[in-house]
Amino acid sequence: MALSSAMLPIFSTSAQQNTSFSQTRTSLMQAYYDAVENDSTYLALVANKHRDLTSLAEAKSYLLPSVSAFANRQQVEESLTAPQLPFVVQGSANYSRFAYGLEFSQVIFNRELFASYNGAKLQASIDQIDLLSIHDELILRVANAYFGILSAEDAALLASANVAATSEQHDLISEQFKAGAATNADLQLSKARWLLAVADQAIAQNQYQVSKTDLASITGKKYQQLQPIKEPENLVGMLDSTKSPDLVIEGNLDYIRANLRSEIAKRELTAAKAKRYPTVELVMNYGENDNNGSLAGASSESSNFTAMLQASIPIFQGGRNKSSISAAKHGLEAKKQELKGAKVNAISSHATLISEVRALHSRILALNLASEASQLALDSKIKMYQAGVEDNLSILDAQRDFFETRLDERKSFYEFLSKWLEYQNVLGSLTEKNLSQFVSTPPSEPAN
Repeated sequence: MALSSAMLPIFSTSAQQNTSFSQTRTSLMQAYYDAVENDSTYLALVANKHRDLTSLAEAKSYLLPSVSAFANRQQVEESLTAPQLPFVVQGSANYSRFAYGLEFSQVIFNRELFASYNGAKLQASIDQIDLLSIHDELILRVANAYFGILSAEDAALLASANVAATSEQHDLISEQFKAGAATNADLQLSKARWLLAVADQAIAQNQYQVSKTDLASITGKKYQQLQPIKEPENLVGMLDSTKSPDLVIEGNLDYIRANLRSEIAKRELTAAKAKRYPTVELVMNYGENDNNGSLAGASSESSNFTAMLQASIPIFQGGRNKSSISAAKHGLEAKKQELKGAKVNAISSHATLISEVRALHSRILALNLASEASQLALDSKIKMYQAGVEDNLSILDAQRDFFETRLDERKSFYEFLSKWLEYQNVLGSLTEKNLSQFVSTPPSEPAN
């Protein structure tokens, strides 16, 4: 049985795959759109953040006019007996009394409420930042799960090719053993390699199915096959190690969030101090009273209107203000330290990811050369085997080296893309457009 280099597996990322065949597969962008519509974790976080955004309206409501209505009905029983006051109406009566009206109030001066409202506006900004972070996290999760399937598919193809190669080797050595040209040790070794390859194939196939399940848990759909990744041009050229620290943190969502939290802590300190200040509120009341009877037997109607500026001045509150101020000061100091840490982490992550992306790119180039070299070595050994110089074992070893080198190259390629997306995330510039760079023909975004 002749061997040839045509036995090499076709990897899922091969650029030589037929375009029409690729279009029958699910693209990375389609997986992302499905995740936006179906991922329960993403949808729950988004719903919670939209709920949190309503707190701004609540904080603002305390500064707006308040109008309330009141109404009550009373059943009155009264009697009066006073012999010493002969000119006063005496006797007993049973009648109803009805009162209704409106009360209007408006905050004129309340530093605590003003500070709370300013803090709520900053919190709303944090909620918007959190929404962006949730979206960015979804992009990374979808991309990594998608890359995981392609990597597992490559490993499964390698394992299948290895099974075919070791099976062929075992068949050849079995024939040689029957002809007396091979030893029993050679036969057992070839059998062991074939059984090991079968076991590796089962593991690779299982990992492939697991990786498909991982993506399905995000997108809500299980895909039969995925489109290969198109390698964008000059991703490494987009890296900028000369960015100043201020430019690095300018778009970093973690730093922006920490900065906003520091500002909120300042407002909380202001609000705690504001409890010492007086408050002024405008209060107006208008009411109508209807009495359907009296001791004299006559009904009556009356109305009243009052308007006043109501001032409240705290004098002694048992030390609550001092305690609140102290707690707010410690909270502010904690947020300042968190802000410093966020800045250091953003700058450090930026530098680290640039180094990792460049290192992976260099590794891919090196593995590409190694793959070409191992291909040439395999072709050479096949020719030498056909000439009777090399044995079948050396050919299969060379073929395995080529497969493993090629698989290592593809794994490094997926890791390279993942790290590049993380780099964009650190800069705060990660969007779905970054994913579309990896797709030959991205689908149109579904209508909302």
